[in-house]
Amino acid sequence: MKSSFTVVFSPWALLSAIIILYLFISAITFNQIEEDAYIYFRIAANLADGYGYVFNPGDEKIEAGSSFIYQCILAIAYPFTRDITIFAKVLGISFACLALLLSYMVTRVFIKNPYLACMPPLLLLGSAPFYCWAQRGLETSLFLSVVLLCFWFCITPKLRRWWYLPALLLVLSRPEGIFLVLAMTPVAFMQREDDTWYKGILYFSAGFLFIEIVRFNYFYDLVPHAFYIKMRGSIDNGWSAFSSYFYRTGIWIIVLASLPAFFIKHVWQRQFVFLLTFLMVTVLWAFMGEDQKPHNRSLISALPFIYIFAAKGFDTYSHFLGKFKWVVAIPLLAVFTWQTFCSPSAKRFTKETPNPIQRHWQAIQNTELGLLDYWTAINAHQTTNTTAIRLANDLRDPLDINYQALVGKFIADNYPKGITIVYDQMGQTPWFAGRDKRFIDSFGLLNKSIGHMLFNERAEHKPILSLYKSGYDALTNLHSLDIDMSWNKKKAVDHIFDQQPELIIINNFVARNPSSIAASLGSDTRLSDRYRHALNINNFVIVYERIDLPSKSNYIHSHLLSINNIATKIHH
Repeated sequence: MKSSFTVVFSPWALLSAIIILYLFISAITFNQIEEDAYIYFRIAANLADGYGYVFNPGDEKIEAGSSFIYQCILAIAYPFTRDITIFAKVLGISFACLALLLSYMVTRVFIKNPYLACMPPLLLLGSAPFYCWAQRGLETSLFLSVVLLCFWFCITPKLRRWWYLPALLLVLSRPEGIFLVLAMTPVAFMQREDDTWYKGILYFSAGFLFIEIVRFNYFYDLVPHAFYIKMRGSIDNGWSAFSSYFYRTGIWIIVLASLPAFFIKHVWQRQFVFLLTFLMVTVLWAFMGEDQKPHNRSLISALPFIYIFAAKGFDTYSHFLGKFKWVVAIPLLAVFTWQTFCSPSAKRFTKETPNPIQRHWQAIQNTELGLLDYWTAINAHQTTNTTAIRLANDLRDPLDINYQALVGKFIADNYPKGITIVYDQMGQTPWFAGRDKRFIDSFGLLNKSIGHMLFNERAEHKPILSLYKSGYDALTNLHSLDIDMSWNKKKAVDHIFDQQPELIIINNFVARNPSSIAASLGSDTRLSDRYRHALNINNFVIVYERIDLPSKSNYIHSHLLSINNIATKIHH
């Protein structure tokens, strides 16, 4: 009986149960996608079809996605997948399972009790940033897996000499990987007597230099272009999001409760210093990298280290409790239950997002389908009209039927191939509109000159960004590259009108910002002189048609789109 009990309730059995629970939660919350993922998909399709690393065939080469490795995986897989969206989601879930496994293996270095070591992966799987963003089509779970792999190499003596291998993967996974590599400097100091560490520094430096040389010669850039749009150089919004998440989920309780344990001297061993270093760097990046996406995605890299830190404190307490050491798991399980099934997820655009599991489960019930039938229908993109309407109302970013995807389908149904379209949303809309249409990104994410212009404006007030800009400018001047990164807003708007696009589409949310290109386009007299205000889509997206295009009286559109033909001009 004792042997049977041990097998059934072994730590690996518990870890397997954790992964199964994660897969179940992923199945419930499967109907979500991040529209930026379709930028990856479109570039992957162009790479697979031989057009190169471009968004529009024939346009400039641009590293629009943040992860070179992830982009390459999608490009390789694209010819062999029937549905790149589903493939990307399953890929993300697979990397998330790897992250759970790695988080357990890392925790075992700090916590000898194998059962208590299951607490950090359990807390991680119940975190909305983790289980949502792992399957939203981006590189998030890939990057987290590489972060944990890199940390594992650092704290494992037999692997430490090879630390530079995951470190190179790290910088290819996301641009902030270089900051995490710098977090290994305590390892360099503590291992200075080991010649293999210095060899590792040499190998990493050579590899990183090679990556930057290739990137600069191919893209004329030092970092993925998304850096210029998303890097803010400020921690104000990040701190607000971080503290709000800690408060809502109850994580602050277990972190605060664990702190007294670290006044015990024997806790401060070499590996613990590594943990604190990675924790501080990932938390700092969470502050700096915060954006307005749902579910606090900037926190994801920090969460495993926060949970390991807290669990280590409770493990220290357990040594004083004798046969009652199991009691320390109770507050950890309580926080897991609350944050997983009850806690609101995030604040997005100042609005609190309901718990994702509750919201998706309610959406499933509202479709009047069983879980298996619902999941099958979503994967086959065969939701009925009634189901689609309910999902559009219940969920924020459902697959295929959110407003960005529907705008793209509307363009595909109503406008010819080969036209040029200006828009400020470059994810789902261009994908569903078709690769036979050329898109100009007025937001700057897929236009180098506009992106650098917006970055330069921020760099004037942010010392960190200004430092990068000075280095980049010096490098381009040194190589005498014919790159004009001195655009101002007027020049950007002039460039867009000079392209004579057939359609100019403006997202009202973006245009609310008076400093945006979208707002400048909307107030420019050339818009009213050369274009007619054709449509409002869902009272949110405004479509302008060039006046020489044939005027339409009827448009093909989905019943989910509210189309209003407007005869009068918009007042800005």
